[in-house]
Amino acid sequence: MAAPRLELAKDGGVYENEPEVRTDVVHADEFEPDVIPASQTRNMRAMWARKELEQDDTSTNYRPQPARDVS
Repeated sequence: MAAPRLELAKDGGVYENEPEVRTDVVHADEFEPDVIPASQTRNMRAMWARKELEQDDTSTNYRPQPARDVS
């Protein structure tokens, strides 16, 4: 079997290809941080504050029941 024949380029030099840029692919050099609108962050803060108050209310209103005799 014969070795494949190599062809030399007309002009010498460094050749680089131009890759196809696709919009559905994330590229490392195109990093953009996620920006959350201020109104949404206020709503989230309020939601967690309400949950915290609810949790505090349930923990302070908890009264352990006396043990029952099961015999």
